[in-house]
Amino acid sequence: MDHISRPGNPSRSPIQVPYLVTGKYNYDGLGFSGFPERRAFDVEKLKSATFQENEWDDALSFLQGWAFFGMLTEILGGSGLVVEIEDFIHRADGLQFITTRLLPYYLRLWASHESILSADAKEECLNYTDRRLAEMHRCINSIAYAWGTLETEQTPSVENLERLDVHIPSVARDTLLSIIVLGESLSYGRYHCYGVGVARPFVWARCWFLDEWMLDVGWCRYEIARMEDKFIHHNACSYYLSLLDRTHTDKDHRSCTWESCLADQVDVKTYRTKHVQLPCTCDDAVEDSTVQRVRQVISEEHTPTLTISKCRDIMTTYEIKVHHSGPHVRYVAISHVWSDGLGNNQRNSLPLCQMLRLQTLVDNLYGSGDRPVPFWIDTICVPLEPVERKAAIIALKRTYEEADKVLVLDSTLQEVADEAESTEALMRIASSSWIRRLWTFQEGALSKSLHFQFANQAVTYDSVIEQRQREIVDHAKQLITIHRRCQKPLDIGKLKSELAALLHNLSNAEDPIFFEADREIREVRNGLKAAEEDNTRLIALCDNIKWRTTSKPEDEFICLATLLGRNIKDAVSCPHEERMKWLFSSLSSVPASIIFHDRPRVQQTCYRWIPTSVLNSSIIIGGDAQTAIPSPDGLRVTYPGLLLLPNPDFYESEPNSPIFLEGPRPYAIYITGETSVPRRNYKGLQLAMVFEDFSDRSMEYVPKVRGLLVVITKREPSAIFARIELPVLFERMTAGATLGNACRTDAQAVPQNQVWCVG
Repeated sequence: MDHISRPGNPSRSPIQVPYLVTGKYNYDGLGFSGFPERRAFDVEKLKSATFQENEWDDALSFLQGWAFFGMLTEILGGSGLVVEIEDFIHRADGLQFITTRLLPYYLRLWASHESILSADAKEECLNYTDRRLAEMHRCINSIAYAWGTLETEQTPSVENLERLDVHIPSVARDTLLSIIVLGESLSYGRYHCYGVGVARPFVWARCWFLDEWMLDVGWCRYEIARMEDKFIHHNACSYYLSLLDRTHTDKDHRSCTWESCLADQVDVKTYRTKHVQLPCTCDDAVEDSTVQRVRQVISEEHTPTLTISKCRDIMTTYEIKVHHSGPHVRYVAISHVWSDGLGNNQRNSLPLCQMLRLQTLVDNLYGSGDRPVPFWIDTICVPLEPVERKAAIIALKRTYEEADKVLVLDSTLQEVADEAESTEALMRIASSSWIRRLWTFQEGALSKSLHFQFANQAVTYDSVIEQRQREIVDHAKQLITIHRRCQKPLDIGKLKSELAALLHNLSNAEDPIFFEADREIREVRNGLKAAEEDNTRLIALCDNIKWRTTSKPEDEFICLATLLGRNIKDAVSCPHEERMKWLFSSLSSVPASIIFHDRPRVQQTCYRWIPTSVLNSSIIIGGDAQTAIPSPDGLRVTYPGLLLLPNPDFYESEPNSPIFLEGPRPYAIYITGETSVPRRNYKGLQLAMVFEDFSDRSMEYVPKVRGLLVVITKREPSAIFARIELPVLFERMTAGATLGNACRTDAQAVPQNQVWCVG
């Protein structure tokens, strides 16, 4: 897995995967699915992992020959490339290991090969690649799921007593990880080549042991649980992050859960403002007169900023001044994580040591002239008094937009050494506490110039990219050597063309870790700038903040409304559900697929499509491009659906039990929203199911789609009007399939392009 970047000073030695294939299991190129039968190997036994210690060598020899080299041969070789198996074997000191050092080179050749094809030829190659990847994805994922289940969900029972001692050897884990990381790289390579559908049509199984590796070096359970949703190459990124030691940070994540990061949550009852270093006993630096001056500036509808400097007055050592700032006055806005200790719930103040440190960091962003530079920080510049506090919160958008620079302070970033390479620098930012908080997304998105404070210097995204470009030169030198060895005889013209294309349009897919980190930071900087319509802006916003957290739930509305360009002055004091109803109803258009979200809903009739929160959700908005216009009657959308036919058994079934729809094409329906409403309450009502379109290209390899259980309230020629009851998951079953413990019923299909008005 040496195509994956490695951080400086890794917490442990990167894994080396031995080359295990014996002659018996050399991949023969005659088809992936049929290889086990041709080699008389029982894949079901491989899934069960019921091997004696001396049998694992043979099993892993088969697995590596089939899954690793078979995948390389079928995907890259099937695209017309000649795959030299020796390019993926490294020999040292009489030992043989798997190497992917040349995988970026092959991915580049793959992209170059596909770029010259006609549209029809490219479509044919895409279909071939998708069929092969789907086949491999299914086979390899089934092994990973089986092994993960054996090691993480073993419970004593009469049926599985003999399997309780199953243990997957470390070499088997490493081999599986190398295969799945290869699958992730080839899957994204497919998108880079063809640019069709979503970047991630195949969700590769998570290697369960990566969770253990990350926990061992201090990562938070909540962070780990979001890896699969956050990163396309989630296994590769988790492996990289497992090499970054987080055990020496001030934050203790051992009490965090898979659903919540407790270390970053602020408890107003126990919160304590921190000094720069312990044991420091300096006093609060901000006097009441300074706070009064801040309140006055806010009441005058200006932005208050601060400077601290030595005072000539013998009685005081330092003086804090309050300034009027605005679009034509240079100042720096501080963006920080309160759990790092720079907040204060009791007073608008900070210790003297912190104020001096902040002034130094701010001044260091500029040259030696015109110091001290004014700065804004919420701890002091957002008063605790209700009237000015409300005014300051409403003005937050202006505060960050007008700041000359925004300086990010995060305790995990301030440990990053100056010599960190560009990939590590970006990944540190992409996995920081700062990037997981809700307020900080707004602060980063609104900034003109965003700076991240590392150990001894502040860096910008652009400065890291410039560093990356310098590193690319070394990468290009390596490719020259590779290209000269691979081109026989050497074609100088082709070499120059290839290298020119490389330097002009280097594929981020060649370094999955850099690609992921770069994508994460760019979304903060630019995710909303290209989105002008309410619909596209909401999509970008929901995608960026869905896993971010806040200690105060009421803050979500403020951030959402601000970033959607709404004036929150009149709505900020309303109850939360009313605020969310007002916000979503005010949008000129929304993505139609928002109706399928899995979050709590506004309970008012005709507005039940509106979520009361978009945080902590895997999918708020789906992949289809359909838009809808909010109205007092609900949201008008076009989706397929089914009318449920009356069935006495349905009304007597449990509220959360699955539903099995019989017919030529059976469906399994799983209730995803918790409910205690008895189904007998639906007697006499017309129930229906509305669901996403299975024929959508982006869902071609997704086994389930989202849907809704609705009650039809009115039927008109133009639309069916319905009240949303529960979110569900639809699974399309094969003919003749059954589903145990499910309530069976029949249904009647509505037109594929049925118009619904749901709310």
